[in-house]
Amino acid sequence: MLVLSRKAKQRIVIGENIELVVIAVNGDRVRLGFNAPSDVPIYREEVHRRIQTEQGGLFVADRCNRQTMVLQSQTTEPV
Repeated sequence: MLVLSRKAKQRIVIGENIELVVIAVNGDRVRLGFNAPSDVPIYREEVHRRIQTEQGGLFVADRCNRQTMVLQSQTTEPV
């Protein structure tokens, strides 16, 4: 596993077409923004696990037309 430290407003580029942006860090909460092609599914881990379970282990891609998806990661309760 690669571990990187980033501050708010800093970015990480994955491959040629995926970008992760640290939107904000507030205590134990981190807001992340993802720029990726609309055919790349982005899920929180618990949602991905539920989809796999409901589909018998198959990964079902979300084909929504999105430019940026902002996810909020927190340790106490999922978003």
